[in-house]
Amino acid sequence: ASAAADALTEVLAGTGGWLVDEPGESAAAADGEDPAPRLDELAIMRERFLPRAVFMLHEVLDSTAEWLEQAVRDTVGQFGREDAEDMLLTLFASFDPADRSSRGPAADAGALPALLTSSPAAPGHWHKKALSLASVVANDGNALHETFSMEEMERFLSLMAGSHVSLMRCGDRGFLFDG
Repeated sequence: ASAAADALTEVLAGTGGWLVDEPGESAAAADGEDPAPRLDELAIMRERFLPRAVFMLHEVLDSTAEWLEQAVRDTVGQFGREDAEDMLLTLFASFDPADRSSRGPAADAGALPALLTSSPAAPGHWHKKALSLASVVANDGNALHETFSMEEMERFLSLMAGSHVSLMRCGDRGFLFDG
């Protein structure tokens, strides 16, 4: 899920935007043809497909987070809170890009909140990535927000609000392991 999400995010966040001809790069303009029809076609394709791509990416990120949240609940149910927390924090640390694994999660209690959202094995990481779509869509450089209809933007903002609440919940050690 991580590689696919990163690749699609990179496409969406590309400079100038996806399905946009840079000035002077249009094949029609190079052939001496009027580039207006091609630009119109690209605009229609952007409006039709970019919001869908954003919603699909959010679904992948959110579903991955929910799956990991369920894994946390199942582990707590199977092993009890204390043992499950130790196991899961060790797992989260082993996937953490900051490489806290050599010290163990208990050795650095101050790093724990970051671990709950930085480790790709932790559900908070995926909620954080889902929430980061707001920055991608809002970026004027790729003009994604211009492709959304009013209804699509309302739906998107609702999803972002839900991702924010989920991120807050998963970043709270007590809620994540007691919830």
